Amino acid sequence: MVLDVVGNGPAADGADPNRSLHSLAERGRMLRGGGGGGQDAGSLSGLPLADVQDLPADILDQANEVTRELAAAGIRISGELTRAFAIYMGRLREWSRRMNLVSPRDLERVGRRHLLESFNVLTCPIDLADGPLADAGSGAGFPGLPLALVVPNLEVLLIESVRKKALFLERVITELGLAGRVQVRAARVEVLAASPELRGRFAVVTMRGFGLLSRGVRWCAPLLRPRGYLVAFKGTEFEKELRQAMAVMSTSGLGLVDVVPLRWGEGRLVLLRRKD
Repeated sequence: MVLDVVGNGPAADGADPNRSLHSLAERGRMLRGGGGGGQDAGSLSGLPLADVQDLPADILDQANEVTRELAAAGIRISGELTRAFAIYMGRLREWSRRMNLVSPRDLERVGRRHLLESFNVLTCPIDLADGPLADAGSGAGFPGLPLALVVPNLEVLLIESVRKKALFLERVITELGLAGRVQVRAARVEVLAASPELRGRFAVVTMRGFGLLSRGVRWCAPLLRPRGYLVAFKGTEFEKELRQAMAVMSTSGLGLVDVVPLRWGEGRLVLLRRKD
């Protein structure tokens, strides 16, 4: 399975703002295995999923909404994966009674606000099949865990320094049958990036809700292999953050590839690449 690569692209000031959306139908076709009648996206281990009938009705509705949105973009999601979406969101709501996994106002709209927004990474001109992927400051698992659900065989490392959040991730990964290829490290990103085990290992590093771009570049760049991509979710201040990050990007060996408008949600994906 290969996700179509649009290309390295020009710098963001010369990019076609709609380009990242053009290939979604093709990406969906490839997720299904190459043809319209191929298999559905995703590769769960076959572990029996919990009965979703015990989940709140609005959670099931949100899971179906995410599935419909992805289908409209050309990415067909199986019934098994729709159930996995529901279980993930249901467990997140349960655990949020004990800790702050997402903001209280987002608990009722986690499907669109967090799960669906995670899939904006699929609109980037990168090949996730090259993996592995590290999700820095993963929190409740977005975007790394949703991407692991829909991209077959993608190996993912979720990095979350708060031990209680890391425990939630470990539990939900096991329940969803992803423990073989999704791991959790309860540690700070900058500490892991300095370890010989992980330094220079990842083809893609994602950052969502991580804070300033300059800090993310400084801490996450060492995790990237040569020609690896750093994908940062940014809001309306992305241009200011990019200007502030230029110096550290240069010293870290990263260059700007593109700024991709979000298909789902507001903001941009800032796409950087490590030089050879």
